[in-house]
Amino acid sequence: MLSINDGDITAVIWDFEQPEQKVSDRFSYTKVIPSHPAPPAQLRFPHLAPNAAYQLEVYRTGLHANDAYTAYLEMGSPKDLTCGTNRAHERAYP
Repeated sequence: MLSINDGDITAVIWDFEQPEQKVSDRFSYTKVIPSHPAPPAQLRFPHLAPNAAYQLEVYRTGLHANDAYTAYLEMGSPKDLTCGTNRAHERAYP
């Protein structure tokens, strides 16, 4: 998905993988399901000036990237989150 607004270009690229489910999807929410490596992506913008300065920002989501729920599962799904479990999460996923 690509958006251009007042000279700014925003692109969203994702590699969604639906796990094979022969029964209820409940298991998807009770254990960590590893993802496969995503293939590389290329974006080309031939209209940009070659000697100008540009800024690139990359935000990742998915397994262990901006992924609080997997961290919660890996902590053993505690009933109550405490300051200690929150600090452990922050250390594991800075």
